Amino acid sequence: MRTWAAAFAGFLILLLSLLALRGLARSDLAGISTTPRAVTTLSTIGSLIDEIQAIAVPTWKAPDVLVAPGWSGLITAVVVQAGDIVRTGQTVLVVDGVTRVAAATPFPFWRDLRPGDAGPDVKMLQSLMTDLGFYGGAATGQVDRATSDAVSKWGNSLGDTTGTSLFDRSWVIWLPVDVFKIERLDVQTGASAPPPGAAIAVAAAQLLSVSLLTQSDEPVGITDPAAWQVQLGSRVAGLAASQPVRVLEADLQRVADQFDADAKTTPAVITTKTPRSVVVVPASSVGSNADGGTCVWVPGDDGYMPVPVRVAGGSFNTAQLASGLPAASTVLVNPGEVLANPTCPSS
Repeated sequence: MRTWAAAFAGFLILLLSLLALRGLARSDLAGISTTPRAVTTLSTIGSLIDEIQAIAVPTWKAPDVLVAPGWSGLITAVVVQAGDIVRTGQTVLVVDGVTRVAAATPFPFWRDLRPGDAGPDVKMLQSLMTDLGFYGGAATGQVDRATSDAVSKWGNSLGDTTGTSLFDRSWVIWLPVDVFKIERLDVQTGASAPPPGAAIAVAAAQLLSVSLLTQSDEPVGITDPAAWQVQLGSRVAGLAASQPVRVLEADLQRVADQFDADAKTTPAVITTKTPRSVVVVPASSVGSNADGGTCVWVPGDDGYMPVPVRVAGGSFNTAQLASGLPAASTVLVNPGEVLANPTCPSS
């Protein structure tokens, strides 16, 4: 009986203690306010690179092509390969043991030339042989003795052992440009020589221009293109002062390989070359209105007053302000919690 009475007394003491603690807890919580407290911070200085998502529209020139002048026989050697640069005087291939060289002349040779012939093609031949070191006379436009002797020397150097003074136009492969970079080669050793006009080699298509448009196909609104640059794939290029805005001509070949051959457009990012200073505030401190205006709140004589600002960029946590607020200004971090109407006034 005494054991039961002692246990009951212990339980009663424990119950009274718990009730006393509950009363104390209620008393302490009664003094805690649930009203949000205003939090402020100072704005800081940051930097921002402006960027515009754009579309690059290339314009291409059709590829240049080296064509056969008119051969018969067998290709006994091909001296060039894809990726090579071909200029005047360079050997391209050998047909029936005779070397065939490239020449960037004003127009292709259209006939063989023999002693006594005259015309602009003779003058062109004399100029070509001068460049190649076989002729030292004047470009008279007449196939005279000096010209015939130069033709014989040149022919011997090419492997034409007939000793003829006749200029054979099949010695020369006409270059449509001074510098020809081979993209694709269409001949091979051991094959029959291609017929007149057949392709020997094809150059890469030449990039003539790159226009830049917005993603809605509108002109890019840039007032000072020299202050901007464009990122095309892994390459960066300058911008020309034109409408629409275009890539600088000097940078075209540098960015040409960033375009797919069949693509009509490619994504581009236009950015400022130099970062500009901005004022940085917490993203939560920026409010807006139905007109799209933005503002922050700063301490005033009667609470907090809105200050219109222009947002230039930002992230999840911060907003970058282009204008409206000086650096080191006190701003309200949590207007949505402490203001009755955290909406920016309409302008």
